[in-house]
Amino acid sequence: MKVTWALPLALGALAAVFALATAADRQGQAFAQQNTIIGVDATPQRNTPTSLDSVDSCTSVDVGDIFEIDIVVVDVEDLLAWEAYLAYDSAVVRVVARDVEWFQAADAGSSLFNTSESVPDNGDGLFRVGAADLIDPPVGDSGTGVLARLALEALSKGTSSLSVAAVDLNDDGEPDVGPFMTDTVGERIGDDNDDGFFDGRNLVAKVAVGEECSKIESYPVAAGASEPTDNRDDGGGGWRWWMTALIGAGAGAILLALAFVYSRRRGRRPAGPGGD
Repeated sequence: MKVTWALPLALGALAAVFALATAADRQGQAFAQQNTIIGVDATPQRNTPTSLDSVDSCTSVDVGDIFEIDIVVVDVEDLLAWEAYLAYDSAVVRVVARDVEWFQAADAGSSLFNTSESVPDNGDGLFRVGAADLIDPPVGDSGTGVLARLALEALSKGTSSLSVAAVDLNDDGEPDVGPFMTDTVGERIGDDNDDGFFDGRNLVAKVAVGEECSKIESYPVAAGASEPTDNRDDGGGGWRWWMTALIGAGAGAILLALAFVYSRRRGRRPAGPGGD
């Protein structure tokens, strides 16, 4: 191999290493977003903007009570905007207040625009709630917390599901409204089938008015944790030790190539007067 090829080959190898590391990191971020969960917490009293005590599936109230529920997110990355539709039985409950100044508002400098419907709701059984951070330049939020807190009024005895899952309004087999989350580059988070809606796990809750909950399930979340517990393997997002090792190997190859070129040039210096 000619010495003039050594340095370009080493530079090409390092470029390939960087490309491989970047691709792996993007793949890891996509894997991490597959763990994202959105849903309704029926008993939000101990939640904070950036932590969840647990996500409970049912709450029991009396007719005439005003009670609160949370729209929550677990293990999201780079969230800039979101929207969801709370589906409920309008004969049993109605939405009377909403507050989106929670998870996204926890960072200094955030500028939230509330995209929710006005309150009280119109009684159609769907209530749009959402927000977008207009901070410039865009800065996404990552972790676990409360996207919005809603206050509901119990109208009559009975039970009502509380869900932000996608809804097919015209029965054509395709969702018409549903939850979506957008990151800082405009990509939909967790939209695996490109229908515009979040396709990950969705936690559904229920309110029992004038009766007890028949069953309560809880999704456990690390209490007091502002970031989700990372129990993923090396397929998860973020920088990995092997990426550093690869780049270090590439840098070492460049140094060796430079040393090789330098040594060859020194060996080829013209001989002085009287030399061979």
